[in-house]
Amino acid sequence: MMTNKDDPAPEILETETVYSNPFLTVKRIRQRTPLGNTATFFIREEAAVAVCLPVTSEGCFVMLKEFRAGPGKYLMEIPRGCVDENEGPEVAARRETIEEVGYDETSSIW
Repeated sequence: MMTNKDDPAPEILETETVYSNPFLTVKRIRQRTPLGNTATFFIREEAAVAVCLPVTSEGCFVMLKEFRAGPGKYLMEIPRGCVDENEGPEVAARRETIEEVGYDETSSIW
């Protein structure tokens, strides 16, 4: 179905925060569509994050093995973490890489 930019937006009937911590907020939003139907959505809002895929001068990826509760097993991951207040994403990516895997290649392009 094609939509037009002038189509009416759904009417927000109710918004409720169902979970919140410093890194994540989950909201339940109930809305009425232009056709009169009601629908409930869950919206996930996260803090700003930085992700980095470090590559050594030999062309190897630098990764970490971390246990994740959701799948209940260890996973291979790339360094990532929240961007602190007054910190740019490049600085956060470098900081997280140093913190998580101890790797700091100052000649890398961030």
